[in-house]
Amino acid sequence: MKDGEPIGDYDWTDPSKSFRGNYDGDGYEIRNMYINNRDGLFVGVFGSSDGVYFQNMNVMNFDITSGTHVGGIVGISYSDSISNCIAQGIIDASGFLGLLIGAYEGYKIKDCHVQGEINNSLGGARIGGLIGDCSADSIKNCSADVSIFSEGMIVGGLFGNFVNWSNTGSITECYAYCNINSTREYVGGIFGAIVDCPSNPMEIVNCFSQGVINSIEDRVGGFIGGVGLNEGWDEYLTISDCFTTVDVVGKDKVGGFAGDDLEITNIINCYSSGSVTGNSNVGGFIGLIDSLNTVSVTNSYWDTDTSGLLTTAGNLGEGRTTVEMTDPHAGNTYVGWDFTNIWVEDVDFHNNGYPFLGWHDTSIDNNYELLTMNYELEQNYPNPFNNQTNIGYTLEDMGKVEISIYNGNGQFVSEVVNGVVNAGMHSATFNADKLNSGIYYYQLKIDGMVKETKKMLLLK
Repeated sequence: MKDGEPIGDYDWTDPSKSFRGNYDGDGYEIRNMYINNRDGLFVGVFGSSDGVYFQNMNVMNFDITSGTHVGGIVGISYSDSISNCIAQGIIDASGFLGLLIGAYEGYKIKDCHVQGEINNSLGGARIGGLIGDCSADSIKNCSADVSIFSEGMIVGGLFGNFVNWSNTGSITECYAYCNINSTREYVGGIFGAIVDCPSNPMEIVNCFSQGVINSIEDRVGGFIGGVGLNEGWDEYLTISDCFTTVDVVGKDKVGGFAGDDLEITNIINCYSSGSVTGNSNVGGFIGLIDSLNTVSVTNSYWDTDTSGLLTTAGNLGEGRTTVEMTDPHAGNTYVGWDFTNIWVEDVDFHNNGYPFLGWHDTSIDNNYELLTMNYELEQNYPNPFNNQTNIGYTLEDMGKVEISIYNGNGQFVSEVVNGVVNAGMHSATFNADKLNSGIYYYQLKIDGMVKETKKMLLLK
């Protein structure tokens, strides 16, 4: 930024006003950027960029209150490539919002990771943990650890809206940990919505989402909210070797993997294992499809126990019990999957017994070490529990800690910890003697920043 103003100004009649050239942050950090301008447009370290190669940027602990097209690094980005960048902070704005970039139409994004919160209480659309509105030739090894509250539509843990303008778009080895509360439609763990332009095939490979989604509207899925936002466009989309453990709540067109699939989509070797709740068109794997002639699902599964559902739209996908899906899984589950090069059996139950992707086994710690992962939140013990359970956590530094409990609909239930806590190992006791049996969530905040949310089961 320069004199408190973003670098580069967006003017579609005069692209020269955008920042151009190359920018190498050389691994240095830009810290504590504070912007408070509710009428601001195209806001970030860079307001607008065109034809730039960004690399090695770390923008940490930013706090932005603004209007639309807001990102930690760039507000609106055209024809750029981005690699090895990190963004961590808070955004409170109205539309086209992402912790990395607000709106992006460019070439390649690789090795970029974000962590933080997005608050969209003014409406608008296209809110993503990584990027709000995105079109890219390829995206690889990118992640978001994000908490989102949105009163605008098209919300995703990684991308709000993804449009494939390229001849062959690809997204590989990406993931999101998300806690999303929305009052509008098109909400997903990775994508709120995907629009794949006519005759442009797109591939999504080796990606996953985990967390919680609560929406009071339609088209809600653990991986994708909806495919085919623009009617009349034929999407050519292939999703292979992906999974979601997200618990989803919605109104209509709600699915463990996808809420609403209206176009040409092939789903291969995927699974969903979260709970699924809705009022109509609710499916264990997919909530609603346009036609069996346009959607195919091969060797893909959902958990009938955790979802609470025995059916799915068009009978696409195969329901299996938790015992059949977790290690050691049944012989009729994960048929034809590659457990040598792609998938890993979860023998140590790091993923609750469900298989995980081998590439992530070695990269997860590196990604979040870069995001100053200075805490650990343990799984509550015992779990399941009857009336009382313990929640362990560790801090590397002293900080203000909040641990809150939410029910399965995302409603606040109780506060377990609220105060300044010294560095070290700690344990808090949660007493649920006045609560009914069911799924609950506990969320850790440190210094006002949501860090992690985990699920627990109360059985009486």
